[in-house]
Amino acid sequence: MAHREIGMDPGEGTNRSPPGQRDRFPLEAHSESPGDAVPPASPVPLVPEAARDTGPPAPIVPPSEIGEQGMREAVQLLTRMVSIHERQLESGEDARRDRIGSSTVREFLHLAPPLFTGSSSTEDPQDFIDHMYRVLRVMHASVTEAVELASFRLRDVAVLWYEAWERSRGPDAPPAEWEDFSEAF
Repeated sequence: MAHREIGMDPGEGTNRSPPGQRDRFPLEAHSESPGDAVPPASPVPLVPEAARDTGPPAPIVPPSEIGEQGMREAVQLLTRMVSIHERQLESGEDARRDRIGSSTVREFLHLAPPLFTGSSSTEDPQDFIDHMYRVLRVMHASVTEAVELASFRLRDVAVLWYEAWERSRGPDAPPAEWEDFSEAF
């Protein structure tokens, strides 16, 4: 699936980001530096605090004396430890993703994006799109994040329009992109 950059003239062809990067709003004189990267998550201990054994170390028994039952118990213990570790890694990744998502919403709201109700004759839809575009460009939002954030600022009749538009796209449609949203809006 080819991604389009926001504000790109359709006659210019497709603009593809390097692999692994999301399409972003264009920004004049913008360059990403290594300092812009998200810092890595803090290391997760291999064994949870509650599971650590504070007693004397278990004696090392030569394999010839362990027997079949001992091997089964060792495999079960190792399986439990791996399962605990995987859960820790997953919960750490979820927490990091939640922090990043909530900081994006916080930044978006801090920039005071406009509201659009669609029920007032004094509201200009093009003004809403233009102002929203500037806010999202400053945030370096991706083309799909832009739609999610802009739809968050819709109220009243505009919310009903947006929900109907989303349903009309079908259940198997890819995530909406800014160009699609702004044209439909």
